[in-house]
Amino acid sequence: MGVFNPGLLIDFDCENFEADITVSSGPGFTDLAEITLTVNSPTNAVWLNAYATWVGTSAADFITFRFVRDDNVVLCSAIDSVDQANQPDTTAFSCCDTDVDAGVHTYTLQASVTHPSGGPQTAVTFTMGSFQGAVINS
Repeated sequence: MGVFNPGLLIDFDCENFEADITVSSGPGFTDLAEITLTVNSPTNAVWLNAYATWVGTSAADFITFRFVRDDNVVLCSAIDSVDQANQPDTTAFSCCDTDVDAGVHTYTLQASVTHPSGGPQTAVTFTMGSFQGAVINS
């Protein structure tokens, strides 16, 4: 029984990351995790969800997270800030990709760190997280 009709879930992938990944302030994004999903029809929707636990070295820093399809299509992003330097924080966000062609697609969770004052380089260390994706027959 349940909430889902048979055949509603087409594909699912999940990648957990636990190794320390350090991202320094500056231009560009760093890959945190990657998943691969198969879309059967352009009417399918892809639901992406992620969380990351991190520690920042400066309370002035901003962290931008984004989901990217096939290395070049930025789907959505979220911005968080360091509440207190050297204290763990967690960010979670979700996104739906509803305009995707049938086929196998790679989705990447990326992050960048911005230090707005232009002062010395700072960093954020990601200590754990998870990135999940599901293809839904819509």
